[in-house]
Amino acid sequence: LELKPKCIVRAHGRRYTLEMQTPICLTSKHRTRTSGRLNVMAQSIISKEELLENAYEIAEEGGISALSIRGLATKSGVSVGTVYRFFAAKDELTIATIELYFARAFYKEFCHLDTHTAFVDYCEKMDVSMHQVFNHFRKYWLTGAGGPPSPPSLL
Repeated sequence: LELKPKCIVRAHGRRYTLEMQTPICLTSKHRTRTSGRLNVMAQSIISKEELLENAYEIAEEGGISALSIRGLATKSGVSVGTVYRFFAAKDELTIATIELYFARAFYKEFCHLDTHTAFVDYCEKMDVSMHQVFNHFRKYWLTGAGGPPSPPSLL
């Protein structure tokens, strides 16, 4: 007589319970049933872009010092190892997040030329916008990080 264990998987939101049930042991005096349970995380499929977007939100809310691999994993609903597959170290994640900040800030302001605006006016607008972008970055993103020294005055 060959009896094989039975495997049952039950879903609980993003977590699954894997339950192994062995048949009744026919050789024991008490004929007891044994079973074991193992909780496993649902393997999430997430892209580097999605992780970076979540990292951006963390930094926008709490500054770049609030960004951590573990915090990003929690916010993204993935394991820490999943984050490390895309970003080998926190420095790499931090740099990518800051690059995203400046890419968005500068693209929004500078990559949409108005053909009716004079070049000098465009340059003045760019100067004002750059100051706003750097001030926002210094005020909100460098919270708790100490930040770089203030730039020297050009006047």
